[in-house]
Amino acid sequence: MYRKLFYNLKSFINDLSPLVKGILLCTFILRIGTTMTIPFISIFLHYKVGISLYACGLIISMSHIAFVFGGFLGAALSKTLGRNFIVKIAFLCYSLIFISLGVLSYLTLSLNLSLTAIAWIFGILNLLAGLFRIWLEALTQAIISDITNVEKKHPVFNFRYTLGNIGSAIGPLLGAFCGFSGNASGFFTTGALLLICYIAFTISSKKCLMVDHGSEYKHGLLESLNILFKDKSLKYYTFGSVLLYIILVQYEFAVSQVLFERFGSSFVLSMMLGTKAVTIIFLQIPITSYFLRKYSPAYLMQVGCIFIAVGLIGISFAEKHYLLYLFSQVIVSIGEIMTISVGSIYLDSISPANLRSMYFGSIGLQYLGKALGPTVGAVLLTTFSSALALCAFAAIALFAMVFYSYCSKLGVTSSHRLKA
Repeated sequence: MYRKLFYNLKSFINDLSPLVKGILLCTFILRIGTTMTIPFISIFLHYKVGISLYACGLIISMSHIAFVFGGFLGAALSKTLGRNFIVKIAFLCYSLIFISLGVLSYLTLSLNLSLTAIAWIFGILNLLAGLFRIWLEALTQAIISDITNVEKKHPVFNFRYTLGNIGSAIGPLLGAFCGFSGNASGFFTTGALLLICYIAFTISSKKCLMVDHGSEYKHGLLESLNILFKDKSLKYYTFGSVLLYIILVQYEFAVSQVLFERFGSSFVLSMMLGTKAVTIIFLQIPITSYFLRKYSPAYLMQVGCIFIAVGLIGISFAEKHYLLYLFSQVIVSIGEIMTISVGSIYLDSISPANLRSMYFGSIGLQYLGKALGPTVGAVLLTTFSSALALCAFAAIALFAMVFYSYCSKLGVTSSHRLKA
């Protein structure tokens, strides 16, 4: 059975274009690099540097603020300069940002810098990091959608998500050992891995001719936003995803703070992030392949919200029970499969071909939730107990179901009308 599975996987990969292979490899490497550092930044800033929870929340939010409109900026620039060029620039600059963070963390622990100066510099670098990250997320998905045959799109998006989570399983384990052990090795390692991504993408992009995007509309930012928000399916999907990302970003803030407070180390957080990644690796393709044959993506996203809410309640009251944390994380991860992974398929299904860059650029608007999430987490953690704060996020997950239910009722008809 395993030999047949390996043969099918090998055949599937061989049939992909060199550029798609390069993007998939870069996705894998990028996730290793970012997950070994990003989930531990708030712990580093609060417990090692001494920055307040509110300031930590604002610093973490800065990277996600850039996500909100950065996707549209990347899409606009790609029309003028080309998607491949913008992606290469994003990889290179993203790498330099992490190297700069490494230098800053070294100076922070070695020199007597003021907390205000540290907070401002970290915030600005996080803002730039978010800008380059959303360019990578939006434009690489748009490239995959453009150069992949219709019948292979769902398997490729699924495989991309799975590879990303394999990287996410490796990253936190590395981060627990070298990310914030009193030195800057985590940031420098992430910067080096992103340089490898730049080289890999540059090589693979030379082997593949891009499709002509001359038929795409040449709209400005405000006009593009107006077009996008006329699509009710996209609008409700975006609202629901904003609420969802308010929750999921808490692994970088509230959940990490709660676990460090309860256990005095980041070990349990690393185990939970590893459990999340392993769950998605083994269940993502079976779940999406089986249930998408029977149910619509919008319906599965509603079910996913229920799983996330139940899992968060389990984490809220797990106290010192390690196995309950891991079991609850499996439940949350299944919910994430049904929302994030299926959400990419839903977005592809409603995006007109002549507006695909802008539709995938709208992913940035969803990250308004990530921008708001750390501040919301700081308010809840300082106002309520950790258990009640996490239960509040479970309630937000259930509220997101309302918007996904509207998506289910609308289907893809509103976006198809934009093609005319």
